[in-house]
Amino acid sequence: MLLLFSYRSEDVKKGGMLEQLLSSTSVKDTRTLEVGPLSAAEATSLAQRVLGEAEGHERVTQEAAGSPFFVQAARAVPRSEEGR
Repeated sequence: MLLLFSYRSEDVKKGGMLEQLLSSTSVKDTRTLEVGPLSAAEATSLAQRVLGEAEGHERVTQEAAGSPFFVQAARAVPRSEEGR
C-alpha cells in the first residue's frame, strides 16, 4: 500500500499525531521529499499563468514569498476595476 501525505515541517515540532507517525518504528521504507519555496522567477511565472492578463503579478510574487499556495489563492481574491 502506498500512503502519500504532505505537511509543513514546522507542524512536526508541535507534537501530536504527526510527530508520532513520523517517529513510529512500525513505518518501514519511508521517503521524505522536502520542497522549498519557489524562486522569484517561478513565482512570477505562476502568478502570470494564474492571474492571466490581470495586473498585480509583482505584488502577488512579493506577498507570496515563494509559496505556490499563496499564488494560487490570489486567483480567488476579487480585484477592483483598477486591477488592485
